[in-house]
Order: sequence, then C-alpha cells, then structure tokens
Amino acid sequence: MRAATAADPAIGQLWDLDGNARFTVHEAAARALVAKSGIRQEMAAEHVADLLYGLLSPELYLLFVRDRGWSPDAWERWALQSLLDQLCAAGGKDGRGGGIASARDAHGLEPGLTSSEKVELAAAKRRIAELETELQATHRAIELVREAVPPKGGSRPSR
Repeated sequence: MRAATAADPAIGQLWDLDGNARFTVHEAAARALVAKSGIRQEMAAEHVADLLYGLLSPELYLLFVRDRGWSPDAWERWALQSLLDQLCAAGGKDGRGGGIASARDAHGLEPGLTSSEKVELAAAKRRIAELETELQATHRAIELVREAVPPKGGSRPSR
C-alpha cells in the first residue's frame, strides 16, 4: 500500500497508513451507504462503519465457520441479513424509499440464497429444462415407433 501511495498521492489521502486499513475501507463504504436511499435516516457513517467492521471481521467469520462449524454460505446469509436488519429502513417508512426488500432487489439477492447458490440454482434449472426436452423427444420417438411397427402378433396369423 505504501508503494501505491507513493505512486499516486490521491490514494494516500484515502488510506490512513498508520491506522487500521480494514476499518478505513469500511469507513469509506459507510460514507457511501448513508447517502443511499433505504438506509435508516438515524444511521451515522461512524456507526455504520463500526457495524461493517465488526460484522464483517475475519475474527467473527472464523468464530462461526471454523470454531462453530457453519458453512461459508450460512455465514454469508447471516452477515447479509444482520446488515440489512441493522442498516435498512423497513418498508421505506423513513420517507427515503427503499427498505430491506429494495436493498435485496438492488443487489440481485433473494432471501436465503447466496451468490454461489443462485449460480447453482440457475445451472440446475437449465439442466432440468434440458432433461424435460429430452424426455419429450423420447416420448415422441416412442409414439413414432408404435405407429410404424405393428404390435407383435397383431396382424399375423399365429402358428
């Protein structure tokens, strides 16, 4: 990071080299978040930065995933839901619009699904559609065979 700030002084203005780099990132994200619609009006950027810093900490991730046996996807769902619950205005009652539902919509999220689960679900849906098409083709082929080949013993005299 020190090399980057030497190459571009603007980076040095954004990055406090003597402070906590992770908090600096969360602080910048918090300032951007509080300017968005759907965030609770009473949320100060400093408080939002604290929430991001704590909830998204590697220590908390390891506590749940490594120590308590949660899957990374379960932790991701929990962290997202926790942040939405803490930061988003419910139903846009704050007059700024948005709310939890629109926050999910804005990020293309569905309740209970992580990004990797959404990718897997989409692939599974495509495969199901392919299998359904194959099944229809198989049924049609069976019908055509039945039409072309008379049943055994149906038109011939028996011996």
